[in-house]
Amino acid sequence: MKKTFLLITIILFIPVFSYSQDINFKIIAKDKQEYTGVMKRFKIKSGSKKIKIPTENGKIALLSKDLTDIYVWTTSGKAHLVHMPYKMIFKNKVLNRRAFWSVNVITTPKLNLYEAGQIYQMRNSYLLIKSSGQKGFVGMNYFFKRPNEESLVYIGDDSPVVNPNVFLRQMARNYFSDCPDLAEKIMEREFRFKDREKIIDYYNSQCK
Repeated sequence: MKKTFLLITIILFIPVFSYSQDINFKIIAKDKQEYTGVMKRFKIKSGSKKIKIPTENGKIALLSKDLTDIYVWTTSGKAHLVHMPYKMIFKNKVLNRRAFWSVNVITTPKLNLYEAGQIYQMRNSYLLIKSSGQKGFVGMNYFFKRPNEESLVYIGDDSPVVNPNVFLRQMARNYFSDCPDLAEKIMEREFRFKDREKIIDYYNSQCK
């Protein structure tokens, strides 16, 4: 009986210990000012106008539009970068400094993939990116960006409401004007939204 009670106690307290790790942060503003410190919980939402952080003199609020990067990490894990893009090309509209956080999920020499959700939260040493919305109708947004570009270019999202291939085809010829063969493969549905990693591979290996 004692062994059973001890096992149950350990199981119950594992989540408490695993979620109680201190989270280190470094926030970089547009004016190059840096804010560093430690917090117990890290959670931000895309569209949030302010981010509150602890300091020696209490909490302060930073305006999201004035920030560029947030690095978060625990002592047992790697640093994660949450990035505020300079601007986005979103459904054929250029949006400057919209409070829309994103994470670089694939990095290659020629083309990168970014993922943007509604909620970013640290759990243990992992950064969780979540979508939110009624019955999952709001999905993750995905973007392409070349290393030398300032803008993220929207290619679609994985919600079940809208066909993301529409947006991918809308941007294909203009964005991949340097690689007409790839643009044509997208227009002819040989590459679809779900093939975004294959698109990146093709661009790196077949396009000049």
